[in-house]
Amino acid sequence: MKSATLALLLTAATPTDSASGATLRDLVMDIALQYPRTELTVCGKAHPEQDAAFAAALAGFGARINGILDAMAPAQPALATPLSPAFSAFQAMQSALAEEDFRTRSAADCQAVLRDLETLTDAELEAGMSESAVRLERTIRSHNTEMERVMGIEPTS
Repeated sequence: MKSATLALLLTAATPTDSASGATLRDLVMDIALQYPRTELTVCGKAHPEQDAAFAAALAGFGARINGILDAMAPAQPALATPLSPAFSAFQAMQSALAEEDFRTRSAADCQAVLRDLETLTDAELEAGMSESAVRLERTIRSHNTEMERVMGIEPTS
């Protein structure tokens, strides 16, 4: 059912339609935060006495990611590429699936996640997000070209 919905979204979306207002930057940021958000949310549920610390760590990591993306923007103008609603819907579905994690985390597991987030350098994060942005931009361009071809629209990308 979910794959049928995704296929419908992908075929219904025109390549230049960006009603959601989301950009490649938003997609890269959401992907970069998906794992920490999932882990720290689960940790907060498993260890409610530390929930505030997990939420603060996630907010701090999100601020780091945001700052790095701000610094990357001049060198990677593709980050401003608008996303079709299909890409936004797909990422929302991926995030929702990731949040359906029923495993429990021990306090040690949760502390390990916090340590991992703290030890990642800005250079490592930038390299990973830069690579993701390049690959995703190619995917978006390919999708747009294919949609233009299927719909008989003169290529714009």
